[in-house]
Amino acid sequence: MSTIAWLFDGLLVAALLYLAWSLLSEQDLFKAVVLFIAFGLLMALSWTRLQAPDIALAEAVISAGLSGVLLLDAVGYVQGEKRPASTQSEAVKARRIEPVRTGLNLLALLFCAALIWAVLDLPPLDSGLSSIVQAQMGSAGVTSQITAVLLNFRGYDTLLEVAVLVLAAIGCLTLREADQSAAAAHLREPGMQVLDGMIQLVIPVMLLVSGYLLWAGEHAPGGAFQTGAMLGAAGFLLLLGNRMHFQQIPGWLLRISASLGLSIFLLVAGGIAISGRSLLEYPVSNAGKLIVLLETAISISIGSILIILFAANPPSASSPTIDQATPSEDTTEIGSK
Repeated sequence: MSTIAWLFDGLLVAALLYLAWSLLSEQDLFKAVVLFIAFGLLMALSWTRLQAPDIALAEAVISAGLSGVLLLDAVGYVQGEKRPASTQSEAVKARRIEPVRTGLNLLALLFCAALIWAVLDLPPLDSGLSSIVQAQMGSAGVTSQITAVLLNFRGYDTLLEVAVLVLAAIGCLTLREADQSAAAAHLREPGMQVLDGMIQLVIPVMLLVSGYLLWAGEHAPGGAFQTGAMLGAAGFLLLLGNRMHFQQIPGWLLRISASLGLSIFLLVAGGIAISGRSLLEYPVSNAGKLIVLLETAISISIGSILIILFAANPPSASSPTIDQATPSEDTTEIGSK
């Protein structure tokens, strides 16, 4: 490795450590989320440097992109629910939290030390399971080793991951507001024209990239999770630009799209088991077709689930605001008189 590469990697590691420490110690929630997004982007670059493009794609789209949007939405909701507190109560709360914060910092330092020790203790030329995976690629049905591991050799893991996502979506839909007869009014803010223009330009490109990632997953970095994340991001833009109103989407359509991947996965596993094979032991002649079918269904489910997690239960317009919940001084004085 050249001197420039060593210098670049050293600066990258230093930047990651600085951002991690800054976002954990930041008191302002909005600034902490912005630091988290920046950390995710640098982590994507780090995975690229480690020659793991699949993980880099997932890190950039899911961690830096979608998770950042969800966290920003949560911060806006939390800050809107805050009540004014006295300076004295804030000082008492800070004194109570300080020992806990110190203990967590010590635990974080111990964990970092243990992680560094584990990395330094690794064998110098350990090839892991790559040779075993390479030996089985003839029966995988695809030429991408990562896709083969995720949807063939270790299909149980992916099945359970999709099941967890579906359960999360069911929870959000269960908490969905009962009154869905009318859509909420949307205001046209001054910057909406810019967002409208961006949506018209970006959405077709995002759909095209989604199709490419799904197709490339058979032989190159890509696949269902990256495709689903890209579809979810496109849905986020449509929601933010008022091009799609979540409350107007039929509930049955949301449930079908969210559970499609898990349903197809279970049907494929059950059909294989009925034929006398193990639960997810694909026939060699049809392995490629089954994996493409599963990736397509899982992509739709992941995109739908991300949209549900983002918009399923927005704050109700009828919920009391700070001004409504806390009587003003003038009102109190009038009532006392």
